[in-house]
Amino acid sequence: MVLARVYYELFSHEAEWLDAHSGADAELGRQLRLEMTDGSRVFIAWAWGADGDGYHVEFAPHSFCAGAPEVDRDVSAWPLWSPLVGQPVTLSYVGEGQQVLAIRAAGAAAYCCSFGRGVWGMDELRVGDRPPQHDREPARGT
Repeated sequence: MVLARVYYELFSHEAEWLDAHSGADAELGRQLRLEMTDGSRVFIAWAWGADGDGYHVEFAPHSFCAGAPEVDRDVSAWPLWSPLVGQPVTLSYVGEGQQVLAIRAAGAAAYCCSFGRGVWGMDELRVGDRPPQHDREPARGT
């Protein structure tokens, strides 16, 4: 899979924040979309466990969200993503619990995870240039 473009699918209030902080780590309430040179897409978002009692970062060839995003922001040229664009990428989980997903290519990486701003959380996807540092693991079943 060769990465062609990267999009943040956003709510309008998230777009306002990103406009003021372009290139920074982001916390997305909706999802991330990777588009490949062969036309395929990979969506990355929060998902509940099969029993509805756990959460994790998940990726799939289909959208996790109903309806179109309020804002569709192309972030391919941002410093986090530009080293990956045009390269074959791999997606793999880091650690246990599918809480951190690494997107890697040619010595560069971006991380999608459940940890941001000092706490484990859900309903947002943190996207950044390094894996999270945290004080505690998320509680099972929460």
